Order: sequence, then C-alpha cells, then structure tokens
Amino acid sequence: MVANDIKNGIHLLIERIEKLESELAQKDAIYKEKDSEIRDLGFKISNLNVQNEQKDLRMKKLEEQNALLAAQLREIGELVENSTKEYKKP
Repeated sequence: MVANDIKNGIHLLIERIEKLESELAQKDAIYKEKDSEIRDLGFKISNLNVQNEQKDLRMKKLEEQNALLAAQLREIGELVENSTKEYKKP
C-alpha cells in the first residue's frame, strides 16, 4: 500500500513537472516573440531617427536658401528703388 501511494505520488509529480515544462515552453515562446517585436520596433525607431535627421538637414538647407533668396530680393528691391529715384530726377 505504501509503495502504491509512493508510486502514485511520483506519477503526480511527474505530471506536474511536465505541465510546468509545457507552461515554461509556452512562456519562452511568447518572450521570444515579444523580444523579436521589441527588436523590430527598435529598428523602426532607429530608421525614423535617421529620417528625422535627414529632414532636419534638408530643412536647414532650405532655411539657408530662403535667407539667401531674401537677401537677393532685398538687393533687387534696393536696386529698383534706387533706379526709380534716379529715373524721377529732373
């Protein structure tokens, strides 16, 4: 009788261990999937950062071009104003 109880107890322990191993394997698979998703998100964030840096550089270049064009327009305006003044002189 004691031997039978021990045998049943061992059998229950084996079943519990197998169940725990199965749960652990499932959780491990989920963690690996989540880890992969996190890595993918990291790459996407990195790519977005690169794109933002490129956009910032383009924006800076456009601002510089805009400043040059504004200066040129001011020069043209001054030339037009001066030539108009000279044209109006009697």
